Amino acid sequence: MDSEGAPPAADDRAERLFAWGVWALLALASFGFANRFAVDAPFYDDFDIVPVLSGEAAASPAWFWQQEADHRSPLPKAVNLAAAAISGRDFSGSVLWNFSAVAAAAGLLLLAARRLRGRTEYADAVIPILLMNGGFALSLLRAILVQGATRTLLLCGALLLVAGVRGPPTTRRTTAVALCALGLALTGSAGLVMGLVLAAWAVVAAGAMEASPRARLATRAVAASVFAVGVAYVVGFERLSDRPLDTSPVRAAKIALQVMGQALGPAGGFGWAQPRGVPFGVGFPPLLSLGVAAVIAAALAAGFLRLARGPERLRTLGLLACAAGPVLAAVAVGFGKSDFAEDYGLQNHYGIIAAPGLAAALLLLESSAPESAARWARFVVFSVFAVACALLAYNLQLGYRACTLHHDQMTAFEADARRGATPDAIADEHGAWLYYGDAVLRERLVQMERCGIAPFPRKPR
Repeated sequence: MDSEGAPPAADDRAERLFAWGVWALLALASFGFANRFAVDAPFYDDFDIVPVLSGEAAASPAWFWQQEADHRSPLPKAVNLAAAAISGRDFSGSVLWNFSAVAAAAGLLLLAARRLRGRTEYADAVIPILLMNGGFALSLLRAILVQGATRTLLLCGALLLVAGVRGPPTTRRTTAVALCALGLALTGSAGLVMGLVLAAWAVVAAGAMEASPRARLATRAVAASVFAVGVAYVVGFERLSDRPLDTSPVRAAKIALQVMGQALGPAGGFGWAQPRGVPFGVGFPPLLSLGVAAVIAAALAAGFLRLARGPERLRTLGLLACAAGPVLAAVAVGFGKSDFAEDYGLQNHYGIIAAPGLAAALLLLESSAPESAARWARFVVFSVFAVACALLAYNLQLGYRACTLHHDQMTAFEADARRGATPDAIADEHGAWLYYGDAVLRERLVQMERCGIAPFPRKPR
């Protein structure tokens, strides 16, 4: 039977107070962003849920499984519908879920860090800084990013479960990880990649459980359902771009590297001299992205070496799965988006893939490093902590600036809707910024006006 984690090795009250204090401050700042900048109206891909909210389309199994862009995301759609029902058919509930899920995910990783080593360290504060640095706030203001927030919560939950494995895992713990993997697979393409890796771990772990053959079979059936989702995912899947993929490994690696650099926030775009990049570092190598890649590579190497040494193999393998999943998702973005602009990996929402990946890699590195390299592992973790602290103010500034621009444009849209402007007038005035398809936008706006979906005035029942 596995235990719930190593016992505390020493009094770590000061370290816990510091790490959780940073978590609390950044969570408070995150909810401050939500309170200041959240609006009731949809933006861009958020409009895709309007037909169901308006009653023009049914929330059928086909709709939940329907491909949107590169994703099949039934779980985020269910969360969005539930949030809209609670908030009164607007989009504010989804925004609240996004910020809450990311804050909870950071808390889960803090618990995992203490479970792995038996105590909290001051440098563990890097976890909330990576996940709640304000740089991703713009993405979390969109209902469509329920996908990313839910994925992050599930991945971090799985990591906490894996961190508690010592000896043969329990049926409950292994099945819970398999369920997290299934949830990940239902959040979209990046979640599918992460879910498949975790499901493979669950299959292996089921074989090590001290349980009946029936319990092992049931756990493996849950894990196998993730692979079934993967097969179903590609059936009928269509690329939405007519441009041919650039199969150059160099271009794919460049975009993947950009994605992983976003683990440090928008400031991680240092050195990418592209229009989406941050306004500094032009002419320099992409040092931050390269640094993140080096840390993750070192963590994965340490994990594989730990597997070869033998102790706690199952736990190490699970940590490897949690750290490798986001990396593989970034690589998938690199190849899948190779026909887009060279700076495509610098999009704000990719940080929600990369940040938990870097946090998981730091936990893997410290827990897997041999005794002779333990000091170097702690030095790497502290160095990432120092860099994240140095970039925090700038990330907050970038996030605040982007959210302010977004809020100003959205409030103008809301004001026009509330004063009675027609859907056509709103599309003419705001369409180029609100949505990428003029005809579809006009149809969605008509549906929203007819049914009183925010920001249009609510219709009396």
